[in-house]
Order: sequence, then C-alpha cells, then structure tokens
Amino acid sequence: MNYVKPEFILQFLEDEGLASPVKTFNLDSQEFEIHINDPFSNDTKTRLGIGVKDYGEGPVVVFNAYKSVANLGDEYRGNFWQFVKLIKDFENINDAKFWFLRKYVYHGKISKSVIIGEDYEGHNEKKIQEISLSMPEHFSRLRADFNSHRRYYSYLNSRGVSTDTLKQYKIFINEKQKRIVFPVYEDGNLIFYTGRSINPEEKIPWLKSKGHDIYPIWNLENVNGDIINIFEGIFDAMMIPNSVAILGATNTGENIVNKILEKNYLKINIILDNDIEGRQAKYKLAKKLSKKNKNVFIYNFDGIFQKDFNEMKIKKAPFELDKRLIQWNLTTEIKIKMELIK
Repeated sequence: MNYVKPEFILQFLEDEGLASPVKTFNLDSQEFEIHINDPFSNDTKTRLGIGVKDYGEGPVVVFNAYKSVANLGDEYRGNFWQFVKLIKDFENINDAKFWFLRKYVYHGKISKSVIIGEDYEGHNEKKIQEISLSMPEHFSRLRADFNSHRRYYSYLNSRGVSTDTLKQYKIFINEKQKRIVFPVYEDGNLIFYTGRSINPEEKIPWLKSKGHDIYPIWNLENVNGDIINIFEGIFDAMMIPNSVAILGATNTGENIVNKILEKNYLKINIILDNDIEGRQAKYKLAKKLSKKNKNVFIYNFDGIFQKDFNEMKIKKAPFELDKRLIQWNLTTEIKIKMELIK
C-alpha cells in the first residue's frame, strides 16, 4: 500500500504540529498536493511538498523537502514512508509504514504481517559496518605544507581552525568544486563524506555523499578518552579536543544515540547550536542519552549571542566549558519544560 488518502496525511501533519501553515491542492482527486514548511530546516515558504507520482505501477505518495535536499542530502525526498520515518525517528521504513497505517488508516486493528507482508525484513537490514565508499580519484589529501593548499588553509584559518589543529584530522580537497572534504569512518571503513565550499557565494555550501540510513557521526572513531563533546557542525567540533559532529540538529534519532552509547563514555557533553532548532535537539538528545548514561551534560548559552563555538572562537568569546555545563536530570528537564512553556 503506497497510496495514502490526503485526509490521513493532513491529520498526521496536524498531530505533529506541521500543519501551520498548510497549502492544499486537488484534495478530491488522486493528483493532490500538500505543501508545508520544511521541518528539517529553517523555512517559512512552504518548501516541502507531498503529492502523488505514478511510475507505471499505480499512484505513489512521495515528498520533497527542497531546502533540506539542497543543504543536507537526498534522504529528504522520496517515498512518503521515508518522510514519516524522519519525523518520528523510526529505525527503518517498514516500522514507519506500519505505525502510520495502523494509527491513521486501520485505527489499531491490524497486524504488522498484514500491512508489511513478505516485504518486512527489518531483522535483515544491512548493517552500517557493511557499507563503505571509495573516495573519488580527483580528491586529494590536504597537504601538510601551507603553500601547497594555501587557499584552503586560509579559508580554514578564517573559520578559527588553526593549522596545528588541522594536522589532527584526515581531510581531503576537491579541486574541481573547490571544496574541503571531511570523511567519516566506521571500523576503518569510509562510510560518508561531506564537502564545504570555500566560495562564500556558493548557493549550496555543503554537499555530501549519497547514501541512505548511514547516520554518520564525524570524528567518532578518533575520540580519545572517557569524555565526548557533541556538536552539530564540524567546525564547532574542531574547536575543542575529543569532539564529534552529528551533522545537523535533525540527526538525533536512535541510531545516532546508540552509536554514542556503544562507546561507553563516562561523560557526555551536548553542545548543539545556540538557536531554536539546536536547543530543541539538545534537550531531545539529552533525554535519550540519559536513559542509559547518567552523566549527560548540556551547555548553557545564557548571555552568549553567537550561534555556535566556531563563531565564538572567531569573535574571541570564551567557551567556559566547565562553568557552563549543566548535568541533565529530572530537575533540569522540568526546569527546561517550564521555560519552553513560557
């Protein structure tokens, strides 16, 4: 079942707080369209579309988050079940499909085997460790001497990353697109990479490798010690040792959480961006991680006007890490909920 009536979709959007605003077209036909603000990025122009395509095997409901596709990657478009999976943080497409159909179409009176049928193979999903990429041949390592890649070093230095810091990481250069490429490894295998343009006028500053259900965490394999600092962006993570980047405020699902918990860190510091999306993601991630690790801390940005650690470094604002870390517990959670209500 890949066709979903628009009334079920609209109810789902309403329940998830995504239906304001909402624009609808042709709701009385199989060629309906629904447009909402892209929930995966800062959007006020209803740039996420949900509609119907027919590829010759019957109508299929699909979605396209235009801004997120441009900035984050291809997983922000495709089958409607992928959209449900992203919104609800499901482990796989089949679980998302079962949940939606059971709740909105069959109202709980159906089993997974009936909905999914023989296609349900959640227990046989390919493991992330089995997925590996090859770095394109035209990519080259960032050379150790400044003069060889002067323009790239100059850009990185302008972002507050020192030349000595850069020596700690494996970084590549895409000369064709003038991008600095940051790879992500798991168990020694390259699973993902993302490239940052050094051109300030580039409309798509970040481009990433293709792939679904990868859930990359930059620099996780290189954290050395019992403490980990979690940031959204790579440049922020480069500001202090033993830090990782989850590559966006939307990447706080169970797969990301499990990857961090599997490392058994004694202390987890969450320092996501100083904006609405970052704060919400920070609280969400802290709540999930604290179920298995009691030493989860969140960074307090009170009185700080910069967006993140990278901007703070450029503006020479002190991090005061030890002073601003607050342990996540029931009291902290209640206090934050009251502040959000206000």
